[in-house]
Amino acid sequence: MTGNHSALLNAFIGKLTHEFATKDLGSLNYFLGLEAHRTFIGLFLSQVMYEHEIFQRAQLVDSKPVGTLMVVAQHLSTTSPDFDDPPLYQSIVSALQYLTIARPDIIYVVSVVIQFMHKPSISHFSCC
Repeated sequence: MTGNHSALLNAFIGKLTHEFATKDLGSLNYFLGLEAHRTFIGLFLSQVMYEHEIFQRAQLVDSKPVGTLMVVAQHLSTTSPDFDDPPLYQSIVSALQYLTIARPDIIYVVSVVIQFMHKPSISHFSCC
């Protein structure tokens, strides 16, 4: 729990503790792929570690970044050879979909490659 009004926050936590079994886990650091860093102006949320985990899973850690993720007019082919590990493709695309919380710049690419979850091809994987 977090908030600006400590008395109200403590009262709310007290009521929750009275009704439910709770445990204080201390300061928030990492939760559901979100890193939390407390600054003097508030809480800064990031998904850098989660992003790195996706690159590791896809074996793309050493890849070079590109300025343009995907040409908007590009249409992905359904005739290229099938991707040999569809569950990996589905897992990575799902993870990328969750990553759009902090990376709105990848929403278009994710929305395109997610359309091929049922039968991904090599060109679909190389696109994302």
